[in-house]
Amino acid sequence: MFAATSASAADVVGKWYGKLDSEPFITIDKAGPAYSASLDYPDITATPGGMRDWPQSIHREIVSFEVAGNTVNFSIRNLISRGGDTNYLRDDYKLTLSEDGGELIGSKTSTFVHDSPDVRATVTPVTLFLTDFATRSQR
Repeated sequence: MFAATSASAADVVGKWYGKLDSEPFITIDKAGPAYSASLDYPDITATPGGMRDWPQSIHREIVSFEVAGNTVNFSIRNLISRGGDTNYLRDDYKLTLSEDGGELIGSKTSTFVHDSPDVRATVTPVTLFLTDFATRSQR
């Protein structure tokens, strides 16, 4: 669990889900003025591009986390292992709590570091939902 010491008037405490995934993505807790966060599924296995013979093992961890006002910023480091090779992906989230308190809306910047000097960064819009899967699918 990674802790942040910034206090916030916004209530961002709870399990936050992605739109397409039925599992919780990140859990945000608060004890006193300090917020903390944890990933619900830090270890996953993926088979990119249908390459069943070469599954990827991905370990994710939160490396920074901050709540300030109605914004939530955090970074996740992904250690990607496949066939003896190791690569890294860093996802930086910059999110703002919606007025109704049910969504965190913003962007994710992913920076991929391959074992060669190849570094790529992409920015994508992101929305996380503070509801269960049945409710999210109706939005």
